[in-house]
Amino acid sequence: MELSFWAATDVGKKREINEDNFLVDKKLSLFVVADGMGGHASGEVASHLAVHEFRAAVEAGKEVIERFAKGDTSVRPQDILALLEHAIHAAGSAVYTKGQTEPEKRAWGRRRRRC
Repeated sequence: MELSFWAATDVGKKREINEDNFLVDKKLSLFVVADGMGGHASGEVASHLAVHEFRAAVEAGKEVIERFAKGDTSVRPQDILALLEHAIHAAGSAVYTKGQTEPEKRAWGRRRRRC
């Protein structure tokens, strides 16, 4: 089976900067989309980091995916799901850590109060 695909994002009507990111990795058969939470501090940084950290985690476990794709019965569907869950946690952790170590990005999802 051959798979055809296209990917695009759009800034929309309310924002000036497109904060969304996506990844198409043909070798891993991986498609990832991250919404940049338009209007929040450094949303484009967060979505970019999330996409690339997710890919890195999947790449690290590609042997399991390849074995599963070849029909290796020692690799269960749950093993693939666990790998994807790990990739989601790795991406989220990377975004959280960036927000904690760089105060200007810490406001993701929060408004600053004026004194």
